[in-house]
Amino acid sequence: MCGIFGFVAKNKSNKEIKLYLDSLLKLSEPRGTQATGVALKHQDEVFLYKRPINSSRMIKSKDYEEFLNSSLKSRDNQSIAALGHCRLVTDGGEHNQDNNQPIQTNKILGIHNGVINNFKEIQEAHHLDSSGSSDSEILFKLIENQISQSQNIEVSTKEMFNKIMGSAAISFFIHDKNSLYLTTNFGSFYFARFSEDFIVFASEEIILTNFKESFHFNGVIEKFPSFILREINLESLSTIDLDLSNPGVPSPKRFDSNNMQLQFINKSPSPKNIRRCKKCILPENYPFLEFDKNGVCSICNKYKKQKYLGKEKLAKIFDQHRSKNGKPDCLIGLSGGRDSSYGLHLLKNEFGMNPVGFTYDWLLTSKKARHNIAKMAGALDVEVIYRCGNYPRQAANIRNNIEGFLKDPHLGMMTFVQAGDKEMYHWGRKIRKEKNLPLTVWCSGFQLEQREFFVGYCGINKTLVNNPRLFDYGWSTKLQLGMFYTLKTLKNPSYWNRSIWDNFLAYWHCFIAKDDFLYLFNYYPWVEQEMERTLNDLYAWEADSKFGENQWRMDDVHTAFNNYVYYSVGGFSEFDDFRSNQIREGLITRDEALKLVEKDNATKYEALKEFASLIGFNLEHVLKEIDSIPKLYRV
Repeated sequence: MCGIFGFVAKNKSNKEIKLYLDSLLKLSEPRGTQATGVALKHQDEVFLYKRPINSSRMIKSKDYEEFLNSSLKSRDNQSIAALGHCRLVTDGGEHNQDNNQPIQTNKILGIHNGVINNFKEIQEAHHLDSSGSSDSEILFKLIENQISQSQNIEVSTKEMFNKIMGSAAISFFIHDKNSLYLTTNFGSFYFARFSEDFIVFASEEIILTNFKESFHFNGVIEKFPSFILREINLESLSTIDLDLSNPGVPSPKRFDSNNMQLQFINKSPSPKNIRRCKKCILPENYPFLEFDKNGVCSICNKYKKQKYLGKEKLAKIFDQHRSKNGKPDCLIGLSGGRDSSYGLHLLKNEFGMNPVGFTYDWLLTSKKARHNIAKMAGALDVEVIYRCGNYPRQAANIRNNIEGFLKDPHLGMMTFVQAGDKEMYHWGRKIRKEKNLPLTVWCSGFQLEQREFFVGYCGINKTLVNNPRLFDYGWSTKLQLGMFYTLKTLKNPSYWNRSIWDNFLAYWHCFIAKDDFLYLFNYYPWVEQEMERTLNDLYAWEADSKFGENQWRMDDVHTAFNNYVYYSVGGFSEFDDFRSNQIREGLITRDEALKLVEKDNATKYEALKEFASLIGFNLEHVLKEIDSIPKLYRV
C-alpha cells in the first residue's frame, strides 16, 4: 500500500530539509507512484503541495521547487515538521486532487496508509461531507468529528479505531495544536530518533535504514507499536505515548488550543487559486488578458452583446427557399446535441421547412447524440444522411497527435488533436450539391461559444464579436495560424504522421473554402430554458450524465479530453469562456457562474474512459503525462 513518512527537525538548514525530503520521497516511491504530496509546518503555518504524478517527476518539477522555496523562506532556522505521501490508489481516483494526500479537512491535515473497508457506511452514519471519494478523507473527518464531541485526542482516536474496518497507519496535525500525532492498528510503521534534534518515521524499516546510511545518522530504528498514540511536541521534540488499547478510563487530558492560530496554506497547483476578472470569471493567465484598475478584464471592456439579425430576416430567407410540395428544401447539420436538435424542431415546426438532416460521424460522436438524432428524425419525419469517417485511421491520427502533443506540449496545438471533425464542412457542401438543395443550415452562431483562447494560445490577440465564422477571420489571422501550425509541426517529428493531410484539409475547410452556410443562432435568439423544455417535453431528448449537468458539447466525446488538458495545464477550459459569455449577456450572475464552472470543470472520468477506448490508448498513462506538464498559472 501507500508510502508515508515524516520528520521533525531542529537546527537544520533549508538545504538539509530539501535533501531529507527528496531522499524520503525517492525511498518511499516504490510503495506508490500514482500521486505524491508533501506538507511542511513551521511556526503557525502548514504548507501543502501535492500532484497526481510519481515522486521522481514531482521532485524535478519547477512548481515543486517554487513550493519549497516559498514555504521555507520565512522559517529562520526554527523547528520544522514534514509529512510525505506516495500514493497507491485504492479508493478515489488520483486525478481528483481532493483524493490525494496529505488530506486537509477543516481542522486536520494528515497522511494515511491502509484501507478503510467501511468508509462509506461511516460517512453516511456520521453525516460526513466529502470533497472527494477517498477512504482517507473520511478517516480524518471521522477523527475531526469525534474531537468536536469529546475534545479529547485519546478518546477520539480510540473511537476512530473502534468504528473502522480495515487498516490505518496515520500521522496528522491538528488545528490549534503544536504537535504531530502518529498511530497505527496494524504495524507497517517505523520510527527513529537519530538525534535530540531529529525524529523521522516511515512505512518500512528499509526506508529508514537506507535513509540513515545515506546521511550517516546514528540511532535505533524501532517498529512502531500498534494502538499507541504518540504525540511529538514540535518545539522540544519530546514525545508522549497514550495507550489506546487500555480498557480503563482515558486520561483526563483534554484538547487545549493553547491560543495557537494554525493556518493551512494549500500550494498545490490548482486553478481555484487563480485571480479572476471581477465581472466575468476569466483568469489572469488567459492569453492576452489584461485587468483595468477595477479588476475588470479587457474582454469584458470590449464585449458587445449579441446583435441578432432577427427572426423576420430569417423567415424571409426561408420564404425564398421553402418548397411548395413538401420536397426537401434545405440541408441541416445534426450532431445530436441540444442546439442542432432544437434547430431541427424550429425548421420543421416554426418555419415550415422540409429539411434533410446530415451527420458526419467521425468516430467520436457520442452514443447519446446518435440516439437523439434518431429520436428527432423519427418524431419529425426527417431523412438523415450519414457520412462516417475512416474510424481506424481517425483513431490512429488522434493517437499520433496526442503523442506529438505530449512530446512538446503547447496548448495552441490542441486544435491539431481534434482537427478530424472539420470535414463536416466539406460534407455540408457536398451533400447539398448532391441533393440539389439551395441552403445548408448550421445550428450555431450565438456568441456564447466564442473562445478567444483558441487563437490566443497560437500567439494571436483577437477580439471576437458576434461569433464570427472561421472564414471571416481575416487573411492576416489565417496566415499567422497557418505559420504557427507549420512551424510547430516542423519542430516536432511526431506530428509527421498520416494525419498531416487531414489537418491540412481541416485548415482548408475552415479558413479557405468559401463559407456560404446559414448560422441559425445569428438570427434566432438562443434561450437555454426554452430549448431544454421543448426538447424534454416533446421529444424526450436524452442528456448524457458522463458530461455532467452542462450538456453543451455533449455530442462530441473528445470534448472531455480537450477540456481536461486545457484545465489541467492552463487553469481554465472552454466552460470558463461559456460561463463568462453568459454573464456578459446577462443570462447568469458571476456567483452562479463560479458555482457552475466548478462542476463543469470536474474531471469527466467516464467520458475520458470512453474516449480512450475509442482512440485506443492507456488513459492513466496519458493523464499522468498531462498532469506532469508545467502549469501556465501561478500556484
